[in-house]
Amino acid sequence: MYRETFTTRALSRILSDDKLFTKISQRLFLCRLAETTDNINMLTILSGYRHEEDGANVRGAVARNEHTPECILVYLSDDPDSYVRAGVAENLSTPVDILEKLTRDRHWFVRSSTRGNPKITSAMLKYMRDNGLWTKI
Repeated sequence: MYRETFTTRALSRILSDDKLFTKISQRLFLCRLAETTDNINMLTILSGYRHEEDGANVRGAVARNEHTPECILVYLSDDPDSYVRAGVAENLSTPVDILEKLTRDRHWFVRSSTRGNPKITSAMLKYMRDNGLWTKI
């Protein structure tokens, strides 16, 4: 319990203090944390990170993390950044209904990312093929 509280406080400080780390170190730290943590509170905080320069990279790392809860994957599947939605499409924990929604995404990169997920059904693949969604728009 103490470790979670300390980590959450440390993250809050890093997010609010640009002088604590250089921008590059901060980005690397946050992305690495988002990729590797299994702390649901941490994943929840990072999924809402909206920094203009690197927010999508952090949210994308959360989207690719196998420990990210389903409710956060659902939230990130509607992210305005295609990189984040592609991360959700690649995550093996993504529910099939969200994966199906992402096969119909407006961005070709997101649709393409769904093809690597083993949960994709033959019906989803057929839909993309029949509607010309294999290629770039």
